[in-house]
Amino acid sequence: MRKKNVAGAAILDKADDAPELTDAFFAAATVREGDKIVRRGRPKVAAPKQLVTIRFPAKTLGRLRAMGPGWQGVVVKAVEAALDHGTTAEAVQKTASRKRDAGASSARTRRRKVA
Repeated sequence: MRKKNVAGAAILDKADDAPELTDAFFAAATVREGDKIVRRGRPKVAAPKQLVTIRFPAKTLGRLRAMGPGWQGVVVKAVEAALDHGTTAEAVQKTASRKRDAGASSARTRRRKVA
């Protein structure tokens, strides 16, 4: 008569055992709620900031940069404050045109004196 194979302790193999669940394992895991993957990290902003190009005179830009790190935020706050206090584009244009007119009249005066 043949001897039966004994099933039991000998069939367990250490290579087939489940790996140890470490912090690195959980950090690399994909988190799901049902079928949807849950995004990790910083949540998306509803109204993200937009990149805009604006040209400043070198002297003005130098003074702004001299404020140190975060000077861009200071500029944004100043613009927002101006808009909140009712400074409109028309008022800014009037001020700019007055400065241009004043500069032009002084240039005319200088030319007359020289000639």
